[in-house]
Amino acid sequence: MNCEEITYHVDPDIVEENKRVFILGIGNPLLDKQLETVDTKLHEKYNLKTDSASLVFPWNEQQLLPLFADLDELKDSIKSIPGGSAQNTLRVFQWVLGAIGGPTRKAAAYFGAVGDDNNAEHLKWLATKAGLVVRYQLIPKQKTGVCAVLVYGTDRCLVAHLGAAEKFTSKHLDIPENKLLIEKAENYYAEGYFLTVCPEAILQIAKHAAEKNKPFTMSLSAAYICKDFLPQLNSVLPYVDVLFGNEEEANAYAEANNFKENDLKEIVKKIANYKKINTLRSRLVVITRGEKSIFVAIGSGEFQTFPVDTIERNLIKDTNGAGDAFSGGFLAALANGRPLEKCIKAGNFAARTIIQNVGCTFPDNCDYKEE
Repeated sequence: MNCEEITYHVDPDIVEENKRVFILGIGNPLLDKQLETVDTKLHEKYNLKTDSASLVFPWNEQQLLPLFADLDELKDSIKSIPGGSAQNTLRVFQWVLGAIGGPTRKAAAYFGAVGDDNNAEHLKWLATKAGLVVRYQLIPKQKTGVCAVLVYGTDRCLVAHLGAAEKFTSKHLDIPENKLLIEKAENYYAEGYFLTVCPEAILQIAKHAAEKNKPFTMSLSAAYICKDFLPQLNSVLPYVDVLFGNEEEANAYAEANNFKENDLKEIVKKIANYKKINTLRSRLVVITRGEKSIFVAIGSGEFQTFPVDTIERNLIKDTNGAGDAFSGGFLAALANGRPLEKCIKAGNFAARTIIQNVGCTFPDNCDYKEE
């Protein structure tokens, strides 16, 4: 497929020699179309559970694609939010970074693929408004990826149609402006979901990070990534310096790799000790467990736990995006040179904020305070 470059150029100040790019992320950009429902009629119409996540495949697109047409008819009730796991993480990264002494805008850059449509323009506008530098690869004759988010009470049902996002090619990384961003970036982040799209691009960035001794970070994203895309995941893991995941994902990875260990603590330690290319950095594995303490393993043996701040259940509106937000807050502190405990604290703050809002949204001003 011949891919063209969308006409969004790197901001002039990004290419200035003294302009820092704190982090560069890569993933599947989606435009979230969020609808707060008062009943389950749409769920029933499309045979969806109120708390579930589905992906549109060729074999189910006849069943699920009409949902997006239904949402278009309800456009006055739809809230459009820039989505996609890595893009969410970078939006939170930028938000928290500004509160701890970093730039409030243009500290995070992002790669992903979009279609040649109005949704691409809208998504770019929303992401730029959030402070990101976006370098989307335009896929002609394809639609920008969208995710239907049906919010019913505290439950959320996600139906994602990747569209153009799954057509990304590593050629995008060879464009001079994009190569410059890769070279200037001080940290890198990839979502595990992107392993289904272009693992070659992840590896290219990861190898650069290892060669330059810069932190390469990644999320496991979902249990099915650990099971169904294990070869791709294991090809990238040796380059990963910081790995994020949750309890379900860590257990799925252990099962897929036939680990003898079934205790989560031992699983996390084993992942941290997995073979590594850049031996100048010990791998940090951060596993969240909902309301339970966070497990952290470092390199060949160190293990720590960190508490999670409790929150009254009546304040929780939606847990969608909590993991992305945790990673964003954590990385903002890490990129600003903070120690592990402060990175965890920033991650907890971001996740706690997100679950008190519908979708991966947050107030304009970040009131995070370091103590």
